[in-house]
Amino acid sequence: MTTKFCVMSKVTFAHEVSILPLWSPFDGASSFEHAYSSFAFDDETQANAEAREEEAELKASVESGQLTDADDIMVMKAILQDDGTLEFEDGAVLTAEQIYSHFGIDLPPFYSIAKGP
Repeated sequence: MTTKFCVMSKVTFAHEVSILPLWSPFDGASSFEHAYSSFAFDDETQANAEAREEEAELKASVESGQLTDADDIMVMKAILQDDGTLEFEDGAVLTAEQIYSHFGIDLPPFYSIAKGP
């Protein structure tokens, strides 16, 4: 188990709000820590810098008319479990299945090993 600072996005589908990683897990990773390194950082300062950079890019896209709306972006502290589950300070839980299915990616081969029998 490892503490991570995750860059997350509030996403609305059919009037249902979900908090999900801003970027997809890396395909071809050998562990969840590597797979999630696109959005989960060891350092809160680095995660906040990534979030601010993404917010600025989204704001510029909205202002230029490329996007009509931008998702809310936030940094949330979580514990990364061995099976890819993220447990957040507020009690929310995101499983590897939820994260990967949101991005339309197959669960990695190491998932079955981490999940156990």
